[in-house]
Amino acid sequence: MRERDEMNRRSFLKIGALAATAGTAAACGAVAQKVIPALIPADDGANPVEGRWFATSCMECGAGCGVVVRTVNGRAKKIEGNPSHPINRGKVCAIGQAAVRKVYHEERLDTPLYRKGGKGGQLAPVSWDEAVAILSEKLAAGGGKMFYLNGGQTDAMAGIARHIFGGMQGAVIATNHPPGREAHFAVKPIYTDFPAMPYPDIANSNFTLLFGADLFESDPSPVYFARVFGESRRGRPSSRGRFVYLGSRLSLTAASCDRWIPVPPGRLGLVALSIAQVMIDEVIDRNLAPTIPRNTLSHWADALADYTPERVENRVEVTAEVIRRLARPFVEEAPAVAVAGDGMAGYTNAAGSLSAVSFINMVSYEIGREKLRVKPRRDPAPDSFLKSRMEESFGLPQNKQNFTKLTGLVEGMSSGGFNVGIISHTNPVFDTPQSLKFKEAMGKVGFTAVFASFMDDTAERADLVLPDLHWLEQWSAAMPEFAPGVPLLNTIQPVIVPFTGARNGADVLISAAKKAKLNAPAGSGEEYVKMVVGKFRPEMLEIPPNMTEAQSWNWLLQRGGWWPADEEAGAKPAPSTERLWELKDTLSLENPMFVETPNSPYHLHLYSTVSKGRGQGANVDWLQEMPDPITTLMWQQWVEINPVTAKSMGIKEGDMVTVTSSAGDITAPAFLYQGVRPDVIAIPIGFGHAGYGKIASGRGGNPMKLLAAEVDEKSGALAWRSQKVSVKKAGGAAAMLRNANPKGELHGDAFGV
Repeated sequence: MRERDEMNRRSFLKIGALAATAGTAAACGAVAQKVIPALIPADDGANPVEGRWFATSCMECGAGCGVVVRTVNGRAKKIEGNPSHPINRGKVCAIGQAAVRKVYHEERLDTPLYRKGGKGGQLAPVSWDEAVAILSEKLAAGGGKMFYLNGGQTDAMAGIARHIFGGMQGAVIATNHPPGREAHFAVKPIYTDFPAMPYPDIANSNFTLLFGADLFESDPSPVYFARVFGESRRGRPSSRGRFVYLGSRLSLTAASCDRWIPVPPGRLGLVALSIAQVMIDEVIDRNLAPTIPRNTLSHWADALADYTPERVENRVEVTAEVIRRLARPFVEEAPAVAVAGDGMAGYTNAAGSLSAVSFINMVSYEIGREKLRVKPRRDPAPDSFLKSRMEESFGLPQNKQNFTKLTGLVEGMSSGGFNVGIISHTNPVFDTPQSLKFKEAMGKVGFTAVFASFMDDTAERADLVLPDLHWLEQWSAAMPEFAPGVPLLNTIQPVIVPFTGARNGADVLISAAKKAKLNAPAGSGEEYVKMVVGKFRPEMLEIPPNMTEAQSWNWLLQRGGWWPADEEAGAKPAPSTERLWELKDTLSLENPMFVETPNSPYHLHLYSTVSKGRGQGANVDWLQEMPDPITTLMWQQWVEINPVTAKSMGIKEGDMVTVTSSAGDITAPAFLYQGVRPDVIAIPIGFGHAGYGKIASGRGGNPMKLLAAEVDEKSGALAWRSQKVSVKKAGGAAAMLRNANPKGELHGDAFGV
């Protein structure tokens, strides 16, 4: 077994009693103190300096990072990355670090709330016995016309819901996942050996070309990509990886690259096809890639004839010479890596654009096939058959989640097609396009129950609100997406004693289902996880075979989960001649379609930030006070406008502007930024909550109000970058709270005010 798998028990989980104790917060200047009384006597025998370290898994987003949590006398103090976890290898992001702040948040839900008197009534506290009885009664009377919706988590709660509702005729299981994901998976069947959304081997690549891929800010794992980016830059003594970013906005990722090339929105696929055209010409002229038949290459060359650099340069606003220079490393330094992100997946031609990137990677791989032995990659060993069977226990795998299913669910809700709806840890009233009208559709469902840790925009409209434990307080397990075919099971365990009246949502759902005589798979969430582990334990070869069931369970908890041992990746088999020949039909691209009105000249570019995500971090003061890495703004929303565009409209920094689309409008202060194209208006998402606590609510407008529910027809993905808008001055101005501005710090706890 690998050396890093031989855990030091003192550094990780120590089985024993958990306790919570007093905590004091002191401030500079005006001193503010808050003492949290001990729930259990503080002395549990732990060294107050070292404390205890518990292994678990972060659930703040779907990336699936393994973490270790330092506790002192039962109180969580610090979260660090699990150094043995294959996704993050000891690193953790700002949102994950802030989970310590979130678990002790003063606005956490404590008591179930029930809307008495029907839809027009007010939410009022009820006991847990009453809440479970209400839920079970509604489930029993649901008649199969029920739905379960979560945020894309493939965890124990989702698996339990699938067991309960999956076999019911008329029941629907859907996800409100990050936008654009399914566009990547739609390409996967075309290039079986070269999926469009892998964790590419950036660490060992000499050249990486990013097609609108904001690796450090968005799906699938910012922590993973930040780590391998660093390894590519500094992890190899003899070489330094080079990065070029193509896209319409200079993001944090783009600013970290060697070069940013601004490309018009929706045109990145054209650049990819032009690069492919140059590559195929080089392969034919120099007799490269012997695994590809020569007649197939000629077949491809005919298909790509319309995409020469000279023919596309005006459309993509990149010179033919630059396109040829971008293509050169994929031939000369093959295999280089091309990575596609939201800059491709967010448009109506997403599937075609992503196919072009996969084609580049495949051809470059075949050119450099012999070189692959020089730079072997080590990852957990793939086992697609085991992975697919394990995923059945944890809800919907990511490649079966799609926005089209969500729109179908909303249509069914609006038409009164559901008697009962259960929404778990997602906020679709806030983070889906407002044109989808999820809020209005909720009012047409006979009864909706929401599992949440905080009151938010969706929970405010539920008929029953069920306070769920924070992931630092509960038992669960999850299967995050990682390298293709790799089964990876994250264990989640309570590292602190709950200090609110919340309960494990899985336990509550199981209890209500049993009372309703429905198919409950286990007696509790913990029992369900143990059942799944027991089922697949014989195939988890890394667990020492001489261990008892209890010992192997503790082994998993101490490690933070299970994943196969690393192996050196061998060369992929060459694609079959038949499949290669068929690719000609995919080497074309439709023009992107944009939702616009006659007076909407600017492309809307919505993006995630490292501190807010899709909005889940907006209620944490630490994250609000964290300066944005690019703008250094904090505590407020902003609208990014190119200075040339702003000057033409007489807009100065801080002026309030109104952004209007065919779907709606929002108003926020202007930030003049040279890192956006003059025809682009960029706005961060995660702001504009109407009901997510005092820190998040009323802070700016919700940019999702601007989106029409346009999709890429080939994949069904939300085309969230295909919206055009107008901008005008709204009157008035706002102070821009940037890094080192005392007013920004005064919003938080730094000065105790």
